[in-house]
Amino acid sequence: MNKLNLWVNNLVRLLMHWNNLLRINTTSLIRSDVHGSGRI
Repeated sequence: MNKLNLWVNNLVRLLMHWNNLLRINTTSLIRSDVHGSGRI
């Protein structure tokens, strides 16, 4: 059971890490798009 809990914990941590990366990338893309349209 301990090994299973440890594996699940690592998986959740990895998913949270990827979620943060995706959120940062999407916000930066939206910002650059807004700035680009603002320049035009």
